[in-house]
Amino acid sequence: MRTYIKIVVLALFISFFSFRAFAGDDHFNKCGEARNLILCGLELYLIDHMDAAPESFEKIINTGLVEGEYLSAPQSCPSGGTFSYSFKPAGDDIFPRNAVTSGGKRYILEINCSVHGVIDVYFAENEKKKFAMPSTEKAGACISNMKTIKGALELYYMDKNADARSMEDLLKNGYLKCNPTCYSNGKYELKKRASGFGAASCDVECTVHGNLEKIKL
Repeated sequence: MRTYIKIVVLALFISFFSFRAFAGDDHFNKCGEARNLILCGLELYLIDHMDAAPESFEKIINTGLVEGEYLSAPQSCPSGGTFSYSFKPAGDDIFPRNAVTSGGKRYILEINCSVHGVIDVYFAENEKKKFAMPSTEKAGACISNMKTIKGALELYYMDKNADARSMEDLLKNGYLKCNPTCYSNGKYELKKRASGFGAASCDVECTVHGNLEKIKL
């Protein structure tokens, strides 16, 4: 089960970085990439150490991620900025990219760079660039999102022996980390099927690109 969750985390990570060329290869972008690597490494660490106290996050980042092979090497800002960390509880209706789960509770992990600021700025700039992608790449990203939703539906069923009824179910129970974005301004919907369980219980549809099973690029 944990291996499956790790695959989902890594898929989201790869999906996010597949568009990094749109942001330009500068120090700001590389600093953001480094901090997102730290965030991804911590998420993987917490899958294996589910009861880690949030007060220990900074120590884990500084020593535990590389030692435990959750990161291949320490990360740094190419402009010489220093990273600092803080956390706060995540609200039930807030699902940012920098949320992590430990001990059954969700936290927002702030990773600040003394040169480039908070990681939210990096995420926001990358999101803007993705809306400028060619239509075929937007459709490809949308398909990846819907496949992630399908995987979340299956994992929800495996854990709870019940089907998720909405995107909100997947978000609030931690099966989706954040609301997937269609860069053609589509919205994702779960259409209940007459039969089936888990991933087979619903059709996943985008209001712009249509049903996952019927999309043709």
